[in-house]
Amino acid sequence: MKGNFKTLLRRFCLEGSVLGLKYFYLYPDPVSRCFWGITLLLCGMGACLLTLLLHRRFMETPTHITIENQFEPIYNLPYPAITLCSPNQITASAVEHFKQTLVVSVMSLLAQNCNTFLKRCFFQNKLYPCEELFEPVLTKLGVCCAFNSIYKFVNNKRNEKKPNFIKHKSKINRLKHGLTVIVDYDPYNAVDGTVQHAGATRIVFTDWSEFPLEVESVLAHPGIEAFLLISATYTYCSEEVATLPIDSRKCVFEDEVILPHFWKYHHTDCELNCLVSKVESECHCVVFYVPNVSPHQVCNFTKIPCITDVKYQMTEESSASWCGCQRDCVSRRYSVEHFNGNLQAVQHVRLDDRYSGVVLNESTTVMHFFFPKTSFVRQKQETVMSLTNFVSNLGGVFGLCLGCSFISLFEICFYIYTAIKNHIRRRTTRRRRRIGYYN
Repeated sequence: MKGNFKTLLRRFCLEGSVLGLKYFYLYPDPVSRCFWGITLLLCGMGACLLTLLLHRRFMETPTHITIENQFEPIYNLPYPAITLCSPNQITASAVEHFKQTLVVSVMSLLAQNCNTFLKRCFFQNKLYPCEELFEPVLTKLGVCCAFNSIYKFVNNKRNEKKPNFIKHKSKINRLKHGLTVIVDYDPYNAVDGTVQHAGATRIVFTDWSEFPLEVESVLAHPGIEAFLLISATYTYCSEEVATLPIDSRKCVFEDEVILPHFWKYHHTDCELNCLVSKVESECHCVVFYVPNVSPHQVCNFTKIPCITDVKYQMTEESSASWCGCQRDCVSRRYSVEHFNGNLQAVQHVRLDDRYSGVVLNESTTVMHFFFPKTSFVRQKQETVMSLTNFVSNLGGVFGLCLGCSFISLFEICFYIYTAIKNHIRRRTTRRRRRIGYYN
């Protein structure tokens, strides 16, 4: 291909794959050239704008969560960690023996223990001693009784993870095959004015691997029979999402970030750890319910005003600005619907022997936990636009606005290479002619 740069440019415009350029030479009058110049300029600006918008979307929202299956079989789905917190956290009998002691010991000794709070427990249509299903755990609500939780209050000293923990899983979605618990907060052994929630039991639902926090919780009032229907949503990531950086996918796997006191990452644990770190920084101590805390680090009663100020400050300024906790890439979330019945009617309707031998007082609460459906929702986080899709969309944008493609890029490179080669060849020929002329 011979010719100088101007000749090659003319051939590229007439023969190249970029539409519109040929009209500069097919219609050489000034009006036509002005029209096509403005048209190509606007099309080029539109292509650049669309490219910018595509890139921004690719960077800001590269993933989305979709429902993969609304009817995933519930068989072998882990039960949530169900934490029951007695409203009687200061018993009169314990106050009589109260002396100067550590805060952790005070919390464990004053509160109603699980042996007196839990009266009867059924699980999967079988009667169990309640101590086999529930373990004490120290939370910011006080001493509670946790079912299917990896955390346990050990030796009245601190919360620790259970070694070789085996979680309970769902087998059959029936009322009798769920968990039934009868509790009594024993108001006659409570210090006047200290019973919480007017005697209602706080029930906290979390994943078995997370520390009990009131992310999903309900109150079960005394004198009722509560039916708590559990629904679950499981979320996971595709392999493409897992390869993205944390800032792009906006979620964290449990082994990507190490949390003090908790080790593995969970969103709720991260938010709690944020509060713990702030209290430790401002008050120079650690709140008593944090797992794996040393006794000499625990905040005493003199630190209560400082802890209150820190909580108020974090509430005012939003915890997100303090913590920056990302959600979990793989998670199970549980939601609960609850319906109440009159417990006094149970003694007149003896359908089975579950209540036989149990004195049903006005302070008694019967709770049934079960999955009402045979399925749960499975969600998947996947890429909205992968790198391949992004490049494909770029091809569509430039093809729409300018009618060009990757071939056009190679054509431009080829014509530039040809122009440079012809320029060098002409200079070499001229130099040889000059040398021959002088010789």
